[in-house]
Amino acid sequence: FRHQHEQLRQVIVRVLRPARSAQADKTKDTPAESNDLSNINGVVVSESGGKILPKAVGKEQPLLDASDANAIEEVNLAYEIVKEIDCLDVTKEGSEVWEAAVKRYDERIDRVETRIAARLRDLLGTAKNANEMFRYFSRFNALFVRPHIRGAIREYQTQLIQRVKDDIEALHAKFRIQYTSSKAYHMTKLRDLPPVAGSIIWARQIERQLNAYLRRVEDVLGKGWEHHREGQLLKADGDSFKAKLNTNELFEDWSRKVQQKQISVSGRIFNIEPIRAKVATKEGETQTITVLKLKVNFQLEVITLAKEVSLYIE
Repeated sequence: FRHQHEQLRQVIVRVLRPARSAQADKTKDTPAESNDLSNINGVVVSESGGKILPKAVGKEQPLLDASDANAIEEVNLAYEIVKEIDCLDVTKEGSEVWEAAVKRYDERIDRVETRIAARLRDLLGTAKNANEMFRYFSRFNALFVRPHIRGAIREYQTQLIQRVKDDIEALHAKFRIQYTSSKAYHMTKLRDLPPVAGSIIWARQIERQLNAYLRRVEDVLGKGWEHHREGQLLKADGDSFKAKLNTNELFEDWSRKVQQKQISVSGRIFNIEPIRAKVATKEGETQTITVLKLKVNFQLEVITLAKEVSLYIE
């Protein structure tokens, strides 16, 4: 009994006392915009060509007001009711005393849960957008095993799970158009990214977004979400999608083709060649003279290969 109470107390304390780093963690897990492209090493590049840096995160504001903070003290006082009871007294009188104490304990805990559930519903009802609702779910989901709280958020669970489904379907649509037809393809050309590396970056960005959406499912349904009916469907869909996004085959095919071509450079890389060219004189006449031209003896395939390799080894 003491172990169960301590677990419940720790969860409630963790939920009611906001951590400074909570918002920073959520910023890290927030899915990137669908039109952004990140490189192999995690740098996110926007369609406008600039790098997207994390937003500055200030101190998180408390999710609960001062009156709700008293819930922590209520939980501590609830245990005091049973703390001094002799639980080893198995006589009729001893059992009755124990059962009465447990009943009073449950009543206090129920009041705390009811207060938290009401506050959570208020927060969800006044949330400005879905992202804010996801943040509240992530904060409170450790308490979803408690009946009062589970019942309070059921309607919001349905709403947010549908949002996750829509977001994942949008990723499917993005993947179906393929890399060469995407906006990201044109962006990588502007940033001089080679084709194979660009394709791998594109697939990994989609996979990162998918993982972020699946983490939101856990935020909404709580731990063990894979066993929930909706969770099972989303997990199966996610696993199937990740298999399609696997870039190992693409990389191995590229590596095999490079080795088969045996690309090499022979001769001088820089050659200076004399050529005949017509130039205008000060008098306005045209004359033919010999000028020197710098010629780069380097295959385009070698340049592309160097760019590909540099991205893979950084």
